[in-house]
Amino acid sequence: MWKYVAAFIVIFVLTVFVSSQDQRIAEQGVQQTAPAANGAAASRALDNHAREDAKNPKWFIQFLYRFFMWPEGVTAWAILLTLLAIAEQTKQTRKAAEAGQAATEAMIASERAWLIIRSSMDGYIPSTADDLRYWWVVENSGKTPARIIETQCRYELIPAESLTTLPSTPHYPEPIIHNGFLVAPGGIVDFYTFLRRPNDGHPVVKGEIDDTIIRAIEMEMMYLRVYGYVRYFDGLSGDPRESRFCDYYVWPLKSRPPRATGFRPMLGNPAEYTKCT
Repeated sequence: MWKYVAAFIVIFVLTVFVSSQDQRIAEQGVQQTAPAANGAAASRALDNHAREDAKNPKWFIQFLYRFFMWPEGVTAWAILLTLLAIAEQTKQTRKAAEAGQAATEAMIASERAWLIIRSSMDGYIPSTADDLRYWWVVENSGKTPARIIETQCRYELIPAESLTTLPSTPHYPEPIIHNGFLVAPGGIVDFYTFLRRPNDGHPVVKGEIDDTIIRAIEMEMMYLRVYGYVRYFDGLSGDPRESRFCDYYVWPLKSRPPRATGFRPMLGNPAEYTKCT
């Protein structure tokens, strides 16, 4: 605001100064044109004087006088100031709108439903007697109800050299469809899937895992790997959301703390496997 007041004061001072200079120039013009009526010699003298003035740097000062002359110059400056004020107001309006949008997004993020998908295999140790299922849970850690659209995981037994070899886009089995199953804040829903062969994706049946394979998993020559997702509505935005994860199994050796064993997040995998929207 103060910059516009300062600009107005400057223009007002320039206007007064230019008006006084314009009046002085006009008086000088009257005095110079009077002798011109006395004859051709005086006229030629005035022409020569005009040509000399054209070569004189004072023409720039006279241009400035005309630029600030009342009323044309001041009107132009008033229009310019008005345009500057409109531009400034538009800028402030845009900033206010952006701030409002950011506040709305922050409110939605703090109040919306957040579904987390994670392993439910705490304390699991592979053996020839287990049913080769992988259990996971979907938990609503947000503040509003969510509706599950679908979820699924791929559970694989793979050689150690293929642990970090993942396609750029995850390939999941046929999804488990729920069509809007309601999950209240703090609610947890359990799901499971079967172990699959990495080459063709077919389920591994009980009995195909023998002591040799169990020993290979323990020696980290083979790994159990799982990645999955859940799609849902968060209850506020109306847009589908998605959470994903990717784990691998770490055998519980005595030299390892319990929190570092079991199904742990796998690092270094493509972002498509762990994104959360």
